[in-house]
Amino acid sequence: MRALLPLFFTTQSESDPFVSSLPDLHKSNIFVDDDWNVTGVIDLEFAPVVPQEMVTAPAWLTDCGVDELEGEYLEQFKERYKEFVHVLEIEEKALTLNDSSSQRLRRDLDTGKFWYVLALSTINAFPRIFAQHLMPRFFPQEFQLHVEGASLSRLWGENVDDFITQKLKDNEDYKVAIRNIFTKESRCAANG
Repeated sequence: MRALLPLFFTTQSESDPFVSSLPDLHKSNIFVDDDWNVTGVIDLEFAPVVPQEMVTAPAWLTDCGVDELEGEYLEQFKERYKEFVHVLEIEEKALTLNDSSSQRLRRDLDTGKFWYVLALSTINAFPRIFAQHLMPRFFPQEFQLHVEGASLSRLWGENVDDFITQKLKDNEDYKVAIRNIFTKESRCAANG
């Protein structure tokens, strides 16, 4: 994700305004009256302030979870996304707003930025979003972990090879320690 950041955000993004974001905003957290006027919103405990460029169309435009958006469900989502952006564009024109969020949102889906931001804001679904919507843009053939994984892992940080080697050694040491504990306990039980 760190390596992809410059593809989706520029240094100009740093000067954009920051706005409140509601990442857990979905239909079960929005209360409306009989005329569909919003009367309340709940579940705001993790609502961050983010650069305006990170505000996206809602991922719940269909009844699918964010990690289920593939195949026909993805096509349905894209249609709803386009409808959402179209309605936003109409509202922007009616309010004569200079900022065109609708144009940015339209580009975000085309460039993959929507998926990047969604992956950042959806920790539980992050791996699936990354694998379904971001990785195929850069690895059109099936990703071969044993080939591309080594190169890609080096983008995670400096000396990543040393870190991985140490973690593998720690894991082996842990297994030996656990084995010794159970062997000792087995001997004690046999002698006791």
